[in-house]
Amino acid sequence: MITEIKKSFTQIFHKERLVASLQFMIILLALFSILSMFVVQLCVVCILFLTPLLIFKYGYKRSEYDVIVFAFIFFRMISVFLSEYPDNSYVWFTKELPILLLYYPLSQIILHSGNHYRRILIDSLLISGILASLYGIGAVVMGIVERAQSTTSGYYTLGTFLTTLLALCMVLLFNKAKTTEGLNRYYLIGALVLLVGIIATYNRIHWVIVVFLIIYFGITRYRVLLYGAVIVGAVIILTVPSIQERVLQLLHLKMSDRDILWKSGITKVIEHPFFGYGPYTFLNVFTDYDVLGDKKVGGWHNDYLRIIIESGFVGLVVLLSMIFTIIKRLYKKISAHVYDSYIKGIFFGFITILISSFTGSALFDILINVQWILLLSITEERPVTENVI
Repeated sequence: MITEIKKSFTQIFHKERLVASLQFMIILLALFSILSMFVVQLCVVCILFLTPLLIFKYGYKRSEYDVIVFAFIFFRMISVFLSEYPDNSYVWFTKELPILLLYYPLSQIILHSGNHYRRILIDSLLISGILASLYGIGAVVMGIVERAQSTTSGYYTLGTFLTTLLALCMVLLFNKAKTTEGLNRYYLIGALVLLVGIIATYNRIHWVIVVFLIIYFGITRYRVLLYGAVIVGAVIILTVPSIQERVLQLLHLKMSDRDILWKSGITKVIEHPFFGYGPYTFLNVFTDYDVLGDKKVGGWHNDYLRIIIESGFVGLVVLLSMIFTIIKRLYKKISAHVYDSYIKGIFFGFITILISSFTGSALFDILINVQWILLLSITEERPVTENVI
């Protein structure tokens, strides 16, 4: 019976066609990852549905981060079941879990694909970021919004998404192993569009990350980049009052109510230190709305504090273990020159997400989750003896 079922699946879903279909869905996911929540959800559902068919016939290939991602999912799930507010926490199963599970299908497809496909995925993400950046810039210039947003996300999510891609793009642009002249121009234009988009979000943390990126590449690769950035940056600050105001807020360490949120959050940790209050319980746990300037705040504005409050110190340990494992393995690949420049670019991009998580929601944002899981999957190493499509 089982043999007959497998045979019929093979006839309906030939491996090449099935892999090609999944590859197409992942490219579509990358292209619309910051542009359309509907397309993202559609792609996630299709990928999660089709991948088991591939595994059913051809087996599951062990990927690098299987265990640590599973551990994170498991302990987040435990905190849902132990939640003080289960009606709110159950939304984790529909919001966060499908995106985390997406790692497994993506890693399988990447392991069935060649290096050329990895580059296509990276370029698809860059195109998505460039389009979102242009949209956000246009909306600010036309006075529709004060801070750049994408068609499906707010300014902080867009800023995190663009900054992550800018780090990746700058590595590809300034890589020692030069690509063709045309590709360099493409990455240069892309980096400039991403940079202007980041400026238009008015996110101070992302401005700081960009400054460090420019300093790093200016010192290690091109000094003219550093000198040019200083001149252009000074002109922009002196001539654009709104940017000047945000820079002054940064210099004066204006927290925009984050200090209130964090102090309140720290006091709540003591009451449930091990497994927390449960995911998505901010509105139940936070009670100091009367002292906030912005009454519409809906989160802790710090993912590391959030994981402690929602999943306790157990959740934090698992999260930090996952982060450490990813950083360690990516660094090892960089040292071994695995897949050349884009591993280093992804490493830099992942660091920007971790930094962004100190002042907002990055690690737990659905669209940023899609982005980092896509990038993480791209780093999967394919065995040299494996045939690819």
